[in-house]
Amino acid sequence: MAAERLHADDTPVALVAKGRTKTARLWTYARDDRPFGGPAPPAALFRFSTDRKGEHPRAHLQGSSGALQADAYAGFDGLHAADRTPAPVVEAPCRAHARRKLFELADIAADARRGKKAAPISPLALEAVKRIDAVFDAERAINGLTTDGRLAVRRAEIVP
Repeated sequence: MAAERLHADDTPVALVAKGRTKTARLWTYARDDRPFGGPAPPAALFRFSTDRKGEHPRAHLQGSSGALQADAYAGFDGLHAADRTPAPVVEAPCRAHARRKLFELADIAADARRGKKAAPISPLALEAVKRIDAVFDAERAINGLTTDGRLAVRRAEIVP
């Protein structure tokens, strides 16, 4: 949990409680610096809760102060406050989560299946998905390079 970069997500899990099933959460925190040329081995930590209250990730990450890549779940919001102790967690929004929502707006095949009542395809969303996919392709190619090497490729290929 003291890693410079953490990835966080929660997954709904079924919990059998007194003859009925309710939705609980498995919180996952992962570190993998191999794509960044880091020496630390990959690691994952799992935490369980019976609900999705924001108090859980805030408690789990209480001592963390690096970068956190996660979805836009509001439970992470308090971690980014400027006056947070020990320090604010740097927000690293998850591009894959953003792409998923844009893809729904640009999904031509699904739109065709929905018929005449379907919302129109968003040309802007379609263009955004294409650009995000190009960034993903470029990022895969630079996994494992040094920080300076990745920065140089990003400036030359991704920024334009």
